[in-house]
Amino acid sequence: KSAVIGIFERETIKNSGCTLLRLDLTEATRIDSVGLNVLAMLSKEARKYEAKTIAVIRHAEIRRMLSITRLDSQIEVTMVD
Repeated sequence: KSAVIGIFERETIKNSGCTLLRLDLTEATRIDSVGLNVLAMLSKEARKYEAKTIAVIRHAEIRRMLSITRLDSQIEVTMVD
């Protein structure tokens, strides 16, 4: 958890004015509870800085897990071929 939050604590990130966190999950075919928890933490931290989180995915299984856990209400999901 501290490693995830630490990313956002870096001065370069805090002062960048970045408004988008784009997560490339196109190589992932599955996601477990640990991965889902990391995504939830990243999204929560991004919102603290008024940044939008987008997950770019390729596999329907990832979309299904984000939907089941309702993370798709916090993270914009984009499917690619």
